[in-house]
Amino acid sequence: FPPSFKEAITMCTAITLHHDHFLLGRNLDFDIDYGQKVLITPSRFPYHFNHAKCPLPHHAIIGMGIEQGGFTHYFDAMNDQGLAMAGLNFVGNAIYHPYTEGKTNIAQFELIPYVLSTCADMKEVRTLLETLNICDEEFSPSLPKAQLHWIIADQNDCVVIESMAKTHSFNTVATLSDSCFKNFLFISGNSPDIFSKSENLFAEGKKYSKNSLSAMR
Repeated sequence: FPPSFKEAITMCTAITLHHDHFLLGRNLDFDIDYGQKVLITPSRFPYHFNHAKCPLPHHAIIGMGIEQGGFTHYFDAMNDQGLAMAGLNFVGNAIYHPYTEGKTNIAQFELIPYVLSTCADMKEVRTLLETLNICDEEFSPSLPKAQLHWIIADQNDCVVIESMAKTHSFNTVATLSDSCFKNFLFISGNSPDIFSKSENLFAEGKKYSKNSLSAMR
């Protein structure tokens, strides 16, 4: 693709589906390899958060991310209760805050492991959000703060966390720019009506696959 076209369409996206099964999917739309790999945090791994305590045992976690300095920096993950979470770029929009007395103060890089290790479902997440303060603290000079927003979901509920003046609650979250934000303002939380059309979609898929295979021969 031309550079201008590639820049226009490159973005990370996450989406949840609640039908017969719960699914949370996301892409990591970067051409840079961060060394990400599958990470597993056992229930007795001792997390040391800057301002909050982590109980032992806590919920076990599996996901994709990097390990640095003995800490699991998850890009996306799920815990042993089926609660899932992903962080996506929110450059130019994310605002983090100083430590605030009386709040649950969690640094940006701690948010995914803290939420998934301490919360079993979205009911507990929503209780946490009442006191959550995402702190303006970096992990280290070599790993500065990432400007992110997060999607969290289980089989019954979904929420998007944006550390700014207003929180939006969509079932889809994308890495937003000013030019594309308007495309997501009126997204419905209802499941798409595609399941009744599955036979037509399958037929079209078979037709496309057949034509593609013929072209490759």
